[in-house]
Amino acid sequence: VTQTDCSLGMTRVEIMCAGCGGHLGHVFEGERFTPTNERHCVNSLSVKYVDTPLPDSSIETKVLPEIKPSEAVSILAALLGKNRES
Repeated sequence: VTQTDCSLGMTRVEIMCAGCGGHLGHVFEGERFTPTNERHCVNSLSVKYVDTPLPDSSIETKVLPEIKPSEAVSILAALLGKNRES
């Protein structure tokens, strides 16, 4: 589950557990640090690490859909029938 947060002069997407609603981390967009223009800051306890290396042909791909900041509405608010201004 995700929720868009536009506070503090930036847009970030909070990642939450679908089972309990617990905070798992954030995805930041627009910082231009990566080829996909996304930075994932995820709590290590919510990540499953594996020893298998990625194939040489794998490339980083965007996770979040392209949206304009003016169209950003949190998924949770949409599910509850609320918009950002409420």
